[in-house]
Amino acid sequence: MTSDAAKRESRRAVQTSINATLAILPSEEFWPAIEVVRSVHDKACKKWQPHISILHPFVPEFEADAAADLIGAVLEQHSPFPLRFGPAQCRETGKSKDGRVYVSLSPDQASVHIIQSLQAQLLEVFPGCEAHAFPHLTLGQWPNKVEAKRACAELNASESLEGIEFVVEALQILHRRGESRAKVSRMVWLTGEDERQQGCPSESEMVQSLENDAVLK
Repeated sequence: MTSDAAKRESRRAVQTSINATLAILPSEEFWPAIEVVRSVHDKACKKWQPHISILHPFVPEFEADAAADLIGAVLEQHSPFPLRFGPAQCRETGKSKDGRVYVSLSPDQASVHIIQSLQAQLLEVFPGCEAHAFPHLTLGQWPNKVEAKRACAELNASESLEGIEFVVEALQILHRRGESRAKVSRMVWLTGEDERQQGCPSESEMVQSLENDAVLK
C-alpha cells in the first residue's frame, strides 16, 4: 500500500482503545533486569510488558490487521536502528501532582529523533491516537521526587540496567483482554533502507574489497 493510499485508508481507522498500544519492546534478554524493578514499583507491570510507547491509545484488536497494513506502509520508509538506554532518571509528568513521580529509561538522542519521526508519520495515519513527547520506558512510580531521585541513584550505582542496547527491527501492536497482561497481536517490520546508507558498500562488499586489495599487493 502506498503512503497516499495509507493516508486515505486512515480516515476510517479512528476508533481507539486504552487496552491497545503500538510500541517498541526491548530484546527479551534485558527483561529480567527491567522486570525486577517494575514488579515492585510499576503499577502497570501486570498490564503491560516493558516497552516504549509509540502510540497510545491505539486501535482495538479487531482492527489489528488493517492497522498493521497501514503501519507497514510507513515502516517501508525506515530501516532498523540501534537503540541504547541511558541511566535511570526522574521524569516530570502531569501525574506528579497526584503524588507519583515516574522513573524511566530514555533512549539515546539519535533514537529519540527516529522515534519522534515515526510518531509524526503514524499520527497522520492514526489521527485518533496520541504520542508521548518524550519516548521512554517506565520503570515505576515513587511517592515524591526525593525518593525518586534516590531510586535513580541506587539503580545507576548498581549498574543492573547499564548497557541495555538492541536493534529496533519491528514495532509491536499490543492488546489487553480483561485483567490479563497484554499480548503481541501483530509485529510490523522496519523494511526500508536508511538514506544515510544508500550508496555505501555493504559489510560483505567492504570485506571483498579488502581481500582484493591484499591479492593485488
